[in-house]
Amino acid sequence: MKRLMTASSVLLLGLVLASCGGSTQLVETWAEPTYKPKPAPKVMVVALGENERRVKSFEDIFGGYFTARKIELLKGNELHATNVPDVEAFKKIVHDSGADLCVITKLVDITDETVYHPGTTSYVPVTGYYGMGYYYQSSYAMVNDPGYISTSKVYKIETNVYDVATEKLVWSGLSKTTDPADFEDGVNSFAAVVVGDLVTRKLVP
Repeated sequence: MKRLMTASSVLLLGLVLASCGGSTQLVETWAEPTYKPKPAPKVMVVALGENERRVKSFEDIFGGYFTARKIELLKGNELHATNVPDVEAFKKIVHDSGADLCVITKLVDITDETVYHPGTTSYVPVTGYYGMGYYYQSSYAMVNDPGYISTSKVYKIETNVYDVATEKLVWSGLSKTTDPADFEDGVNSFAAVVVGDLVTRKLVP
């Protein structure tokens, strides 16, 4: 995270925050209220993208959050479900896999977000007790904390979860990951939040 000011305390804070890695939040979510999930679903994870190495890495990391919950996992790259020539071919691969749920993700936007953080002014009383007159004369010490501007790299990912048997959408979410330290950090942050929401809604155990 870039800090555009000279105050050493704020620069230090910027370095500390940058070292903490990315953070993800769900900007929008939707879930089919009538959907009744299976107690032990088989989940297929499909990451859409042109870089095969990144797709594989994304599915490996994302899929690990399902396997950590003892959910049987299938990966799109291992079943050649990414970049297939047409929709029917893709659907056949998914149905033939035996998956109950198909989770499809894609990166929809990368932006730089600039935010101005306004400064603050606080007052600190003088130390010691020197009598009413001295206090009146010295009043309070004023402390200024100047404002600063921060610029963050933001990655927006759209995720849809489909019931394979009916091919209907059962969950959809748009997530925003800010300032990941690297690719792996960003995917881990994303996966923890998305899978966490699926668990909360009881779509997966």
